[in-house]
Formats: sequence, C-alpha cells, structure tokens
Amino acid sequence: MPAWRVILRREFRDLAGGRTYLVTTLLGVVLILALSFLPAIVQYINTATTRPVRVVSPDPTAYQIIRAYLDSLPPPLRPGMILEPDTGDPSWSVASQRLDELVRQGKIRGYLWVGTGPEAGVFRYTEKTVDASELSRVQQLVVPLAVSQRAAAVGISMAQLQELSRPVPVEGRSLVTPGKGAAGGGAGWTAESVGGQILTYVLLLALYMAIVLYGTNISMSVINEKSSRVVELLVATARPHEIMAGKLLGVGLAGLLQFTVWLLAGVAALALARLAGRFLPMETVSAVVRSAPVASLVYLALFFMLGYLIYASLYAGLTATAARVEQANQATLPAGMLLAVGVSIAFMAWGVPDSPVAVAASFFPFFTPMVMFARIALSSVPPWQIAVGVVLCLFTAWGALVLSGRLYRNNVLRFRRVGLLAGLRASPRR
Repeated sequence: MPAWRVILRREFRDLAGGRTYLVTTLLGVVLILALSFLPAIVQYINTATTRPVRVVSPDPTAYQIIRAYLDSLPPPLRPGMILEPDTGDPSWSVASQRLDELVRQGKIRGYLWVGTGPEAGVFRYTEKTVDASELSRVQQLVVPLAVSQRAAAVGISMAQLQELSRPVPVEGRSLVTPGKGAAGGGAGWTAESVGGQILTYVLLLALYMAIVLYGTNISMSVINEKSSRVVELLVATARPHEIMAGKLLGVGLAGLLQFTVWLLAGVAALALARLAGRFLPMETVSAVVRSAPVASLVYLALFFMLGYLIYASLYAGLTATAARVEQANQATLPAGMLLAVGVSIAFMAWGVPDSPVAVAASFFPFFTPMVMFARIALSSVPPWQIAVGVVLCLFTAWGALVLSGRLYRNNVLRFRRVGLLAGLRASPRR
C-alpha cells in the first residue's frame, strides 16, 4: 500500500474515531433539525400556554380594529398575544378592580383598557410586570384604533378612513428571478425569510468554524510530529509530499463525511415536514423548512472542501516553518487573518448580497468559500459566477498545495523557527 494511503487511513481514523468528532457531528444534526422545526414548536407552545389579554371597551369595534391590525402583522413582528374582548363595565375604577384580581390569579395575562367619553383616547395596559418593550408593542397595537377615533372626532367616517389608508398597489418587476433565500424574494419579514436568514447565518458560521477546526487539526498534527521527532520516522519511510498529501486527504475526508451526515439530516427535515404538520402549525413548519433547501447544504459541503483545501494547505505549510506550538500559532496568523476577513465580508454583505463589494469578494479565492456561499443562500447568483468562483478556488488550492508542499519538504526536518522566505529555500541535504 502506498505510504500516502497509510497516512490517510491513520489521520482519518484518528479524527473520525474520536469522541469529539462524534459529539460535534451529532450536535450538528440536532442543530439542523432544531432550526427546521424549533420556530413551529415554539409557536405551538406559545399558542397553547399563552394566557389571553382582554381588550376592555363597550364598543366591539375597538376590539375588532386592534384584532385586525394584530392579524395583519407578519408572524416575526407579531406580539405573542391572544386577544379576547371584554364589554363589561367600561369605567376604569370598576374594570381595574375586577381585572386586577384575574391578573394576580394568573387567569389572564393582562388587559388593555380603552378610555371612552371624557377619557377617549386614553389607554392603560396592565400586567404583573410591564417592561418598556411590552409597552411599546401595545402602543403599536392601539395606533390604528386611536387614528380611527381621531378621524371620527373630525367627521371622517370609517369607510373614508379605510379609503385614505388603503395601500397603494405597486407592481414589481424583477429582471433576474430572485432566489429562495431570505433576501432574494423581496417579500419582507415573512416566516420563511427570517427562518432563512437565521439558518444561513448559522450555516455560514459553521462553514467558517469547520475550516478553522480542520485547518487547525492539520496544523497541530504537523507541529506535534515535529516537536516529538516522530516526523523523522515518517520521512524515513515516506516522502514529505506523500506525508502532507495523506494528512490533507485523511482529515478532508473526515470533514466531508461529517458534512454528508448533516446533508442527510437536512433531507430528513424535509421528509418529516409533512408528518410534523399534523401536530404543529403547518404554515410555519413548511415556511421554515423551505427556507433550508437541500441545495444550501450541498453548497455548504462544496465550499467547505474548497476552503479546506486552500486553508489546510496553508496551515500545513506555514506550520512546517515552526518548531513549537507557540510558534505554530504565530506562523499560521496570515492564513487565519485571511479567513477572518473573508467571513467578515460575508457577514457585512448580509443585507445586500449583490453589492459590488460582495460580488468582487466572492471572486477572490481566499474569500470565495464564505462570501459566495452567503450570496447563494441569500440571493440568486448567476450560474456562471458560481462556476468561475469554483474554478478560481481550484486553481488557488492547487497553488497553495504546491507552495505548502515546498514549505513542508524544505522545513519538515528543521527543528527551529524559520521565516517564510527562508522556508521556501531548500534545506541542506541530510
């Protein structure tokens, strides 16, 4: 068996057979399933356990206006309230005595008192504890009612007010078909868009952390073998480029296996969506699960491998110029800074994934894995741009392999700190 295959098997088994690898793989599966169904589960629990908020007014129209406005809000912006009308005694003194006791007993969450007569336009909201954010949400709820009351005071009928506030239709035309990402549909703050943004954020963070994790694994493997002089035994039986190739392929296959498991978890989430719809709000389930298409996980695996090949090669070559762990951290700092800048640009381009900065950065191979993935997940990217980005990454990975192979070959038997330029020069023959 070739030496590089022996090293590949050893690296793969050491990493994939470890407890940390198994735990992170299972945590990734749980996270994917949780992000797919957690919003629906939370909505179901809130709906089942939330106590009602009473709207106290002798006029049923007041409740209807507030209820209509609440229903018109997108789910992510809708306060977690179940409203019910209360047309009992409208006076504040009587209503507060009656309803304060219900709030203390926990039978209702709170109540909104709507002033009438001399106190028209006065609103009081009562809970056990009212914070500023809750009061702000309630204030937004009563704005349509206050507007309608003021309109009636100046002689504007409800029909006239509705006509004045009727939305102006604007026809939107897209020359490029928007993608299924959160920002591409242009539908505003829907359950699907918010779920897609949250999931894309987590996947992008996972991509960054995976590249750092596996790149660091390569770095630690190289420096541990140098510091323990095990590399001398390896070089006696295999060529330096075979050692590095075996390490890169072994750790890379372990990472690809992990992403394959996560991809299967995403497929399982789609398959379970129909079953979950029997027990959970189907609208929310389908919206959030649709926001996590399998294509995003496929691109995640693709750009992980591209990013891994580029940065793991750099980590391996730069680490070879060090002699101790402390020196390895310093030697790999340039690669770490490139990776951090790439993921920072991806996060900065969140709201405008097709901005000139994001588009340009997605073609810079060291940034492509993060920025291009974010653009694909959040908007519609032309296929030719994806193809160009992938090809540039492949050429860069090949160049990084050549450069790092030379650094590794020249410095694997140097047991002192070597500068980058000195490391590119061949060491004396042994």
